Amino acid sequence: MYDNLRLFFMSRLLLAFCLFFSFSVFGQTPADWWYFGDSAGVHFTPTGPVAVTDGKLVTTEGCASISSNTGDLLFYTDGTSVYNAQHQIMPNGTGLLGNSSSTQSAIIVPYPGTLDKYFIITVPVPSFGGGGFGMSYSVVDMALEAGLGDVDTLQKNIPIASNVGENVCAVRHANGQSFWIVSHKLSSDTVVAFEFDASGFNPTPSVSLTGDVIDAWVGSIKASPSGNYIGFASQNNVTNGRITLMSFDNQTGLVDTALFWSSAEVVGPYGIEFSGDSKILYVSDGWAGQNRSIVQYDVDNFDLATITASEYLIADSIAFGQL
Repeated sequence: MYDNLRLFFMSRLLLAFCLFFSFSVFGQTPADWWYFGDSAGVHFTPTGPVAVTDGKLVTTEGCASISSNTGDLLFYTDGTSVYNAQHQIMPNGTGLLGNSSSTQSAIIVPYPGTLDKYFIITVPVPSFGGGGFGMSYSVVDMALEAGLGDVDTLQKNIPIASNVGENVCAVRHANGQSFWIVSHKLSSDTVVAFEFDASGFNPTPSVSLTGDVIDAWVGSIKASPSGNYIGFASQNNVTNGRITLMSFDNQTGLVDTALFWSSAEVVGPYGIEFSGDSKILYVSDGWAGQNRSIVQYDVDNFDLATITASEYLIADSIAFGQL
């Protein structure tokens, strides 16, 4: 979005857990197929990940994919167009209000209480001083088009919130059914969480003031698998970026406490992710001309001094992007 260097290295999506960690895949899951970057993809099979090149995305940043519970590809998106399992654009599947240069242009969550419907939540690249189109949602009905899916024209680009950054994540509600959709408001210390349940979208958010005003909108927000933490990596074109770790109550959708710090190793925090046991936080640097590092933190003990002291440099000198 802001300069050619940024677009170049952001297009090189980092699959950190493939590169640096060994893991086993037990059966098939809704995360079996990933499509990203320039026609790139990965299929996670029971014997390990396999590169695939049949994707249709050409995206410098955000993207999302979803598979069935048995591991069959359903659809994927860059936040503006939606592609079905045959890599064709779905009916009504263009004109979504994300942006391929938005850090997290789209996420996909199941529609609670239904077998065949999914929400696509999109965030655009905000304009200076405003929120662009803001966060929106569209509904995909996989029962249509002989099981290949269709974007519902009556539930497309429905506004959720204005004045949000390029970041959005989903957290499973404590009830095990609905989801919290979480984002950070621009130039504020405010985190908003909207509940999506079997009735659809609740327009009244849970609002939390974290105490740390963030001017930048570039960077990722992710929830831990446990649902107890939310991590936020934010850049700033003027000053150093910020890493934020929030204690999250997935019953109420509120942030209990927020810890925030900067790092000399990740000057422009961009990608963020948790380990499967929610005890380790990983952060990648997406700042042009800087170290381009990946660091990890031990977050099992929710204490700022302990967390920052645990910083460990995993890799540097490579143009890392998303985690």
